[in-house]
Amino acid sequence: MSSVGVSIPTDKDDLESVNSLESYIDSNGYDAALIDAIPALLNWVVDLHWQITQPLARLLAGAGNVLVPHIRQALEADDDDAKFALIKSLLPWVERAALALLADDLQRIASASDSGAADAARDLLAEAKLLELH
Repeated sequence: MSSVGVSIPTDKDDLESVNSLESYIDSNGYDAALIDAIPALLNWVVDLHWQITQPLARLLAGAGNVLVPHIRQALEADDDDAKFALIKSLLPWVERAALALLADDLQRIASASDSGAADAARDLLAEAKLLELH
């Protein structure tokens, strides 16, 4: 299955699709087709136990500020487990400038509840504070 030519993973072990995404990145950055596929690809970094989560998270993180609205939308969802996985898998790899743009969103999550996502957000904010992002 593909979205605008990009191979979207078909299951949690579909490393072949994840590896094929590298061809959409060059010295000029991320191809428009890969950027368009970000919302669909983010659905595959919501479970820390899936084989494709970490490699895909590292690949997506390089998109920088382009990711911010998509991450923000995912962090506004009601699925606490998905938010936790997104914070733990993707955000540690996101460029500092993009992470700084998400500081208020992470603070909102950290303050809103006593959940796994809130704990993960607090941990990431504490780390970011050490890096002088927040």
